[in-house]
Amino acid sequence: EDTEYTFVESGTFNIVQKTFVSNRTFENELDSTTITVTIAESKLEFPNAFSPNGDDRNEYFQAKEGYKSIISFKATIFNRWGQKLYEWDSPAGKWDGKYHGSDVKEGVYFLMVKAKGADGKVYDIRKDINLLRGFTEKSNNN
Repeated sequence: EDTEYTFVESGTFNIVQKTFVSNRTFENELDSTTITVTIAESKLEFPNAFSPNGDDRNEYFQAKEGYKSIISFKATIFNRWGQKLYEWDSPAGKWDGKYHGSDVKEGVYFLMVKAKGADGKVYDIRKDINLLRGFTEKSNNN
């Protein structure tokens, strides 16, 4: 009745669902249905810096574009003293470089991400991130 299966790798899988009627003397297959399930390879990466300085470029710290097949996610930002500044629970989430509505200082912060892909891959990301308020990207239009 209640069948559960956890996929532990990416790929395309055909699942055959069969319905039987049986008693002590015979067993008869009534119906069969094939279900195709495709599990994409998961991907999750983060940059090492961002610049929330109002120039509309790189204003938020977030997962790099192209993340995929993430089924569970939690990210937390800490300052250098271990104080939790921000957390979010979706790979689409982002941090604006603020704590309780005020800009945090330019400097190095710490990211901790625990996530899992549909393909069974576990992400345990721990890395430094640089918040650069004074950085502006120069354009080729002088």
